[in-house]
Amino acid sequence: MKFTKRISILSTYFLSIFLLFGIYLYIKKDDKTILLIVESNKIEVKPNIYNITIISIVDTEDLSNYELAFQTTKCYSLVYGYNFISVNINNHKDILSKCNQNDFMFKRHCFLSYYLKEVISYSKYVLFIDADIGVINPIHNLIKYLPNGNEEILFEERIFNYEISAGSYFIRNNYYTRNLLLKWAEFEKYIPNSFTGSDNVALHPYLLKYIPKKYKNGTDLCNKIWSNSKSFYDTERYVACIRYFMNNYFKKTNNSNDDEYYLDNGRIKIIKKLSKRKWVRDVWLIDSQFSKDDFMFHGLKKSVINSNSFGSWKQVIYLNAFNISKCDNENFYKNWLYDINLLKSNNDIKNKLKILIDNVDRKFENIVNNLNIKIYDDILE
Repeated sequence: MKFTKRISILSTYFLSIFLLFGIYLYIKKDDKTILLIVESNKIEVKPNIYNITIISIVDTEDLSNYELAFQTTKCYSLVYGYNFISVNINNHKDILSKCNQNDFMFKRHCFLSYYLKEVISYSKYVLFIDADIGVINPIHNLIKYLPNGNEEILFEERIFNYEISAGSYFIRNNYYTRNLLLKWAEFEKYIPNSFTGSDNVALHPYLLKYIPKKYKNGTDLCNKIWSNSKSFYDTERYVACIRYFMNNYFKKTNNSNDDEYYLDNGRIKIIKKLSKRKWVRDVWLIDSQFSKDDFMFHGLKKSVINSNSFGSWKQVIYLNAFNISKCDNENFYKNWLYDINLLKSNNDIKNKLKILIDNVDRKFENIVNNLNIKIYDDILE
């Protein structure tokens, strides 16, 4: 009843008040100009008829490093009526006992597989996110990113390299996806005794199981790189090697379009870097600049704001006036305060990302050429 009333209030509010394209309010805070964005006629709040849950899996009670990510995702979920759960695996010993992985990054996928069935079986769709993923722009509705048709799980390509991300995926909660997550977690026992890159790198050879054997001839070269890996430089070469064979499969079998790659007859989709279906990207790309087309950001750790560490980012959103009590009424948008200097046009951000992606593609080709992977083209015919 409370939720229905809130929807009615929000609908009336946006219909009667936000008739303009957008309203921009500027304030001064600590000698920095901060922009509060309000979009008109863009937020459509409906009952959570799809039973969508956003979930993050952690192994600690201390989430202070992820405060911005947690608060924005929680507020966003309250606005749209989605379920948001941050689960500490240590509070679920019964499930934890079923997952014997040594590396938490693998264990979390095992844990989620059981949690989906035993605790949140009511959720039809589940968006898994790393703890440092938050909402940059709440006007975007998760409904437009849902798996559709025969899609069971959606992965995403990362922009700054060739990886398929392990940090966020959108799934239907069913046997197929729970089994996929469990098998991926169990893949830990097959990784080499080297610098492996954990679950994210291991996702690539795991997904190779969905590709016919004739398209994998020659991947021994990749496996040798992984077995002898000593650094991120080596894992980058390994992932590029695996992606070369995957990309050949996608190309030769027409299992791709402008937005995604397909595996297992389309039940597994990999969303491409610039696809309109992509829901998250790294905050620190292109100097932490963003546009209204951006939805979620990854890498929102307090510890690396304006640091010399990898993933350093400029503070895009401020929590100075964040008030969670505003999230279930028409004032929710006041929680999103931005640095005006980082807000750019949609075209500007898209063009900058294209330049970055072009550089990544050239680096990929250089790695492939240096590894002489193309000598296997005749085998792939």
